Amino acid sequence: MPTPPERTALYRLYSADDVLLYVGISNNPEARWERHKMFRPWWPDVAWNHVEWLPSRDAAFAAEEIAIREEASGARSTRRSCACRSTRTGPRRTCVSCRQP
Repeated sequence: MPTPPERTALYRLYSADDVLLYVGISNNPEARWERHKMFRPWWPDVAWNHVEWLPSRDAAFAAEEIAIREEASGARSTRRSCACRSTRTGPRRTCVSCRQP
């Protein structure tokens, strides 16, 4: 029997003045945020978050792409390949800030 897809969260991190700072996906957002706290200089700007659970990682990737395209004019993302120097890879690697593939 095939393993069912893993439920995955699409999360958005916002500043105190409701500016979208970051869009990402994770099957454990709280653990992911702990890593952000340790390594991301923008973390102190995060005031609140919104988490949306999706039925699979593929669904989360698709929703993340839409969120970045439609909502995140200057937000960061987990997938960058330009001078933003992301260490993460995935099916899509486009910087949210500069829109370079």
